[in-house]
Order: sequence, then structure tokens, then C-alpha cells
Amino acid sequence: MVRVVLHPGAPKTATTYLQERVFARHPQIVCIGRPFHRSPGYGEVHHALTRMESHEEAVACIRGYFDAARTAVDEESKVILLSDENLFYAPITSVLAARLSEAVPHCHVLLTIRNQIDALRSLYTSDRAVLKGVPEPWAGRHVGFDAWFAHAFSSLRSGDGASLDYWSRYESFARVLGAGRVHVLLYEDLARDRAGFLGRLSRVLGTDELVDPVCAGRDSGGGGERVNPTPSRRLARYRALRSWLFPGRSLTQWLPGAEAIRAMGGRMLSAGAPDRVSLTDAQLARVNELFAPGNRRLSKACGRDLAASGYPM
Repeated sequence: MVRVVLHPGAPKTATTYLQERVFARHPQIVCIGRPFHRSPGYGEVHHALTRMESHEEAVACIRGYFDAARTAVDEESKVILLSDENLFYAPITSVLAARLSEAVPHCHVLLTIRNQIDALRSLYTSDRAVLKGVPEPWAGRHVGFDAWFAHAFSSLRSGDGASLDYWSRYESFARVLGAGRVHVLLYEDLARDRAGFLGRLSRVLGTDELVDPVCAGRDSGGGGERVNPTPSRRLARYRALRSWLFPGRSLTQWLPGAEAIRAMGGRMLSAGAPDRVSLTDAQLARVNELFAPGNRRLSKACGRDLAASGYPM
């Protein structure tokens, strides 16, 4: 029987790297989420997993999607994998788990997690420093770290706060599927020992050994090219300035050689040290208040020493 695995992230745990560099290139893995999320029917099944009102209609939609995937796979395939970090933002994880379990009995769930202090720093610098999905004239405006932090971590019910609450996700899936079918891997293991992490991942998926074809033959550490590199400090400052200074207007379009100027400016802005943010003592205390109780439960439940990787405990 072909194994079915749901990989909902969490965000900022190298999901894009795994999707593009590892999952999509392995002959025994059939990817039916990202990076192929624009494939026919995926938008509907994503809606069925997370927001469709009718449970019966949702289950039928999900079952049909996976049944079609099973029909399309060849005998060499060992796993059908739905990998999409957006699923970590599902409003009620227990609903997602119940629908998945009913539609695809015996499925497994893979959770990749990252210590919340590093994860929220990366989330801000890579995606949250610029406002998105808001009305004009605020769209594209820069938001400072302190303001974002106060909003994002007001509670575990907020979108970003909830996305780093790993225990609630684990508990919801384990309650429905059984703890033996919910697997937890650490981003920190990938950063320290890429080959070791991929070996553990291959055992979860039930495939032959996974490799990173770009880095195959190099040392097994976590270095090398990043799929989603952190923006440089100078680029972050430029974006903040431009969000208030003539936003949405080109500053070079009327100059001779505008394209060359923009390309040179882009290279200059992207060079240099990556953007980093520091948390105040009060912010660190808030992170511990929100996440340490759940991390202690998760560490015990999955048998991983989260404290050794810097998780709030």
C-alpha cells in the first residue's frame, strides 16, 4: 500500500527547501501540495481541509483528491506527500485531523518545528516587516518589530502566535490519528547535520535514503545555499525607507540605463550581513510564558530533548 503523509510545516522550518530540493526530486515521492499547489483541484481540497462548512462534503472532496493521486502513482512510488506550510494556519487543527483521518485512513503526519525564538525572528525579517493583505494606503508599509511582536503574540489565538504553538498541533493530530502516526523532526537537526536529518526523514516517509542533490557529496553539515535566504540588513532598511518615501513609484525609470541601475542597486542592497532582530527581556519572558508549557509536554510526548536546541522550557 502506498503510504500517505501530510506535512503541514511549521512555517520557517525549511519547508520550501524540502519541497523544492528534496521531495520534488525523489522518484518514490509523489508531491500533491506545494510546490505544485496550483495543480487542478488543490485549492478546493485545501479549502475542504481547513474551511469548508460541511464535514461530509469536505471528506468526500479530500478522499477523491487522494484517490486520484493513488490511481496516478506507479508501482515504484512509496509515498503520496501533501506538503504545505499554510495548513499550519488552519483555524481548528482537530477538524483538519478528523477530516483527513476519515478521508484517508492510516495516513501519517510529519511536523517539522523550530525553536520559537529563532522562528519568530525569521518570520519577521523574511515576511512580516512589510504589511500585506491590508487596505491602501497601508499595504506595503513597514512595521517595526516591537509593534509586530505586541500584535502577533497577544495570545495563542492570533495567527502568528498559533503558528508557533507546536504542542496544540501535535496533540490535535495525535488524539485523532494516534501518537504513533505523528512524527516530529527538528529544524535544528537539519541545520547541524543535514545528512542525519534526511536519514530520519526517509524513515518517516518510508522511502529509500533521501539526499539533497545540490549538496550531495559535500560535508553533512547544514551549510550551503539557502532556498529562502534572510534579507540583508541594508535591504531591510531600504524597504522600510521606501515604504514611506514615494511608495509604489520607480525612482529610476526615467534615467538612462534604468534596468542596469536597478540590477546593480539590487545586488548592492542584497549583499552584506543578514537582517537580525533582538528580543528584549520582556519579549523573551512573553515567549516563555506562551510556549514553554506546551514545549515541555511536547518534549515528553515525542521523546525529543527540545531544551538542548534552545526551545523555551
